[in-house]
Amino acid sequence: GAGNFGTTYLVEKGNSQFALKLIRENMLASGKDDARRIEREIRILKSVNSDLVSKYVDDGFFQDGEEKYRFIVMEYVNGINLDSYLKRNQSLSIDTASKLALSIFESVNDIHKSGIIHRDLKPSNIILTNSDTFEVKILDFGISKLIDASTLTTTGQGMGKFAYMAPEQLKSAKDIDYRADYYSIGAMLYEFLSGEKPLKMSNQLEAMYKIINEQPEPITNKVSNIPIELSKLVET
Repeated sequence: GAGNFGTTYLVEKGNSQFALKLIRENMLASGKDDARRIEREIRILKSVNSDLVSKYVDDGFFQDGEEKYRFIVMEYVNGINLDSYLKRNQSLSIDTASKLALSIFESVNDIHKSGIIHRDLKPSNIILTNSDTFEVKILDFGISKLIDASTLTTTGQGMGKFAYMAPEQLKSAKDIDYRADYYSIGAMLYEFLSGEKPLKMSNQLEAMYKIINEQPEPITNKVSNIPIELSKLVET
């Protein structure tokens, strides 16, 4: 992927593949908040040790002529982006949706064990590594979003950002805890089962209003044969 901040490359060393993220240093110099965010994300990536999360490999600085870059090397995760998988399959069976949600819970639990809250869980940040067992890996925690932001429209960026966001994250992002990630998983599970996002939203203002003030239509209205325990899990 490429954007104004930098580019992500698939690279090889020996027999291994990696995701190389190059971030233009001059872009970070003009946005100190972005620079601090990059360094924070790198510290987070280093602190999470899990086979269920894309692994940090290396980081540093690189110069090509007059152009200077901040680079991050991550494990390349081979599989299907969950967002693409959902677009192809739409609503999933109860069994498939449950297995997929459980895999995501297990991955996120490993992140929480490191004292980290992901804050940006959504299908596009998850790779389905095995479509038979529904194992997944969680991608990094915001660097890709920063690199790719300039390729998105304001509306598109907002919808990806808000569709799975907990109300408390809108009200006071600095005060959220692990439950915000669980809310995001619940919102994804709603979509797995129904083929629809919990709230219909067409712009950022509408999204913020609905997330804070409205409740999704009960999943039992969308999926008639859903077990009551699963419906309670989604709606809790």
